[in-house]
Amino acid sequence: MGSEDLYHDECLQQCSDDELHHEMEYEHQMYLELNSQVKGTTNMSDGKSESNNLHLDIEDTEAYLFNIRSEGRRILLKENLDFNLLYVLELAYQNNLLPVTGKIADWCQTLIRKSYLTSDYKITIKGKKVLKQVRFGEEIPDPQYSKHDDPFEYWWKNAYPTTDMFEISGRQFAGHQKKNLDKEQSRKYYWNIINEGEYSTDDIYWATICQMENAKQLSLQSGRSELHYIPNCPRYLYIRSFTPFIEAGRNKRLNNNNIQSDPFTFSI
Repeated sequence: MGSEDLYHDECLQQCSDDELHHEMEYEHQMYLELNSQVKGTTNMSDGKSESNNLHLDIEDTEAYLFNIRSEGRRILLKENLDFNLLYVLELAYQNNLLPVTGKIADWCQTLIRKSYLTSDYKITIKGKKVLKQVRFGEEIPDPQYSKHDDPFEYWWKNAYPTTDMFEISGRQFAGHQKKNLDKEQSRKYYWNIINEGEYSTDDIYWATICQMENAKQLSLQSGRSELHYIPNCPRYLYIRSFTPFIEAGRNKRLNNNNIQSDPFTFSI
C-alpha cells in the first residue's frame, strides 16, 4: 500500500463532518478559480456562460456536484479523486471538455488511467457511475456474474472459435492453430471495451458470430480455412477485429427467429 492510499485511509477514519465541510468549501473555491480559467477555452458557441452547463442530469435528476454530502466526499477519497478530477469528469459528461490543454490534459490522463475516460476523452460507464455515487452519497456495487450468466464466458464458449479447424456444408477444413490462448487477458480487454460504452455485450457476441460465419463461407470458395487468418485471442479483442461486423451482427440478432427474448442482454 502506497503513502497516498494510507493518507486516504486516515482521512476516511478521522475526518469529521465539520472538517469535511471546511475542506469542501476550500476545494469548491479552487473549482471556481479553475472554472474561470476554463471559460475562455471551452466551447461557448451558444453565447451562454459555461456555468449554466455545470449540472449533471443522470436519470432525469439534476446533480450539482459541488453541493455534495459528506458521504459523497468520502467516496471521492476512496476513489482517490478530488474536485479537479470531478470537474473534468463533469465536462466530459456534458461533452464540453475540448480543448484539452495544460492542467486539464494532466487530469485527463489520470482519469484515462483510472478508466473513467476513454483515450479520446469520452466518459466511460465507470465514470458515469462514480458521478452518480458522489451525487447521491451511496456506493453502487459492481454486478456479480456466475459462470453461467457471465456474458464474457458465453462469448468465449459460443462465439469465438477454439481452433481454426471446422466443418461446413459437409466439408472438413483442417487446422492446427489454437485460437483462444489467454482467457484472463481476453477477459480484461473484453470488459475494457464494454466500459467505454460504445459497444454492448450483444454487439460483441453477434458481430463475432457474423465474422466467423463469413470466414467459413469464404473457406468454401478458397478451399482453405479462413479462420486461420482471424487474430488469436486476446489480440482479437485488443485490435477489435469484430468491429466491421457490428451492423451485420445487430441485424442478425434482430432477425434471428430462434430468439424469443433477449438472453444476451446484460446490465453493466
